[in-house]
Amino acid sequence: MSKKKEESSGELQTCIGILEEMFKKPESEPFRQPVDWKGLSLADYPKVIKRPMDLGTVQKKSVDGKYEDAWQFAEDMRLIWENAKTYNRPGSGIYLVAEQLQDFWEKKFKRIQKRGTKRMFEETSTQGDAEQARYRFTELIKKLNSDQIGTIVDLIEKNCPAALHEEDCEEDLEIEVSEIDLKTLNQCNHYAEDCVSQAKRRRKNP
Repeated sequence: MSKKKEESSGELQTCIGILEEMFKKPESEPFRQPVDWKGLSLADYPKVIKRPMDLGTVQKKSVDGKYEDAWQFAEDMRLIWENAKTYNRPGSGIYLVAEQLQDFWEKKFKRIQKRGTKRMFEETSTQGDAEQARYRFTELIKKLNSDQIGTIVDLIEKNCPAALHEEDCEEDLEIEVSEIDLKTLNQCNHYAEDCVSQAKRRRKNP
């Protein structure tokens, strides 16, 4: 075996060890298999999540030798958390668990001696998708109440603080939509769409 293959094999075995630790955590249960969006009546799931991923699939891919190095392994692991945070509203149980598991993974992954240069986790959406998401954001936020807008602001402040600007001599915050990254935009839009849908249901069934 070449030195490069030995190095990648070692780092991948470490990744698999972290994955096994994660499987033992009770809170990882919802992430161990593909989301059963049909069984859960989540009709919009495949529209929102274009690249589903779960711990079981990562495990199978690692057994099948689908990963060349730790960076490829990490891309799929990170995709699990990003999908959960994109589809579920900020502050929800599954969102918070995804953040906890993400922190656990990143802390462990940081300690692995990895070969080669770091490959960035790329956005799969096109620039056109980003523009569409920004337009959708500006339309949706008009339909939210002050508490809901507060949740949006909290999410942006956590992920993209540069997108919030305090107005001089005013208490209001200005949201610079162009400075919000696509993942955060998608999370905000999903939350806003959920709020709007609930409001519509309440009007139909007072």
